[in-house]
Amino acid sequence: MFLLLLACTETTTTTLPTCSVELVTATPESALPGDEVVLAASPVTVDYDTALSLAGARAEIVSVDRTGCDSCDTCLTDAECGTCATDCDACDALCDATCVETITFIVPDVESGVTTIELFNTHGGSNRLSFEVLGTSDSGDTGTDSGE
Repeated sequence: MFLLLLACTETTTTTLPTCSVELVTATPESALPGDEVVLAASPVTVDYDTALSLAGARAEIVSVDRTGCDSCDTCLTDAECGTCATDCDACDALCDATCVETITFIVPDVESGVTTIELFNTHGGSNRLSFEVLGTSDSGDTGTDSGE
């Protein structure tokens, strides 16, 4: 009887639009674990909705900032382009000139070398951006002088 009840249930699926989140640059392009890095990306949301992965490890988000974006947001709304608009002719020039979106994060403790950064938020997932995690210059020498 239970199996018959399951066979009669309907499944409803809701599809939500997703954006292409674009990672543009990391400043600096290389850093030590524990250093802060500023990532230019778009579109960004808020810190609690942002997950950043570097070399497969979750990075701590310090801040997510959108500076000068009010007029761009208004234009996108008025032109009915939406937040995810990748090409909104009515607003492209204004948004490019006024809106700066950045994420500041702390490089996690991962192995040194060239790796990638990936970002996930409400809008979707990003491209992969190349980034170099620097190793320490510690040679392991304790600094003991041999006296010679």
